[in-house]
Amino acid sequence: MPNYKANDFWEKSHLGVASENVNRGFGVRHVGGGESDVEAAALYRLREINANRVLRKCSISSHPKIFELGSGGGFWVDFFHRLNPALFFGSDLSPTAVARLRSNYPDDKFVSVADDEAWLQIKQAGPYDLCLGIDVLYHIVDDAIWERALKNLCSNCKAGGWLLLADYFFEQPRELPSISHVKHRSMQTYLNILDEQQFRVVHIQPIFYFLNRIVSGPWKDHNGLTTLILRWLSGNRIGLIALVAADSLITRLTRPMTPVSKTRFLLAQKRDDAYQSGT
Repeated sequence: MPNYKANDFWEKSHLGVASENVNRGFGVRHVGGGESDVEAAALYRLREINANRVLRKCSISSHPKIFELGSGGGFWVDFFHRLNPALFFGSDLSPTAVARLRSNYPDDKFVSVADDEAWLQIKQAGPYDLCLGIDVLYHIVDDAIWERALKNLCSNCKAGGWLLLADYFFEQPRELPSISHVKHRSMQTYLNILDEQQFRVVHIQPIFYFLNRIVSGPWKDHNGLTTLILRWLSGNRIGLIALVAADSLITRLTRPMTPVSKTRFLLAQKRDDAYQSGT
């Protein structure tokens, strides 16, 4: 079995879906989770609900400049268009994804980060009021590349600007690490970089509680009746509606770093004195 090669993996994932079936990312395998398009849509609905909660915690300037790492099928491009950005600059590792994004959003700018010149283009168009790394950094399994990507997100954010990330922020076992396309890292690993880059964490928002759990195999999150109930609920439309409603309420009330919550947003702000301090 071949080792995981990120460029090939993500290009094949996007090439394997006809452009009319991408549906902002719902239809792309390995993007967003879910065993079906209906479940994927439910997961994205919860992301949207909790992203709105996060945005209420920050004051983004009108007509902001926004950069997104890993734009995929375009879900967050659509979502952040509501801020009427002066510039939306997106990116992806897959040339196919980038070509489709350019076609679907001709007023925005997109580059393939597989191109050596990409980060130079991103920097020249910045700095940005808001930088996004939503459900993307944990797909970088090489630690050096992950650190470089996070630092690039930080350095392209202007002083006083905002950084929005999404990850689990707890380390997880990696079955078959040579071929796995996911590596979750601890909160402290993130905080070490953010502190170095002159960022302070403003808010942490859980995204899922019952949804997005592993409900089969040796790594499942529950045993017995709970597993059976979650598997049944997530397998039908009515059950997913109930789970979205439950998760929406619980993620509003639960403590931010409860390990039970699968995936959370982290909102950080770059300190106003960041440039003066050498960042």
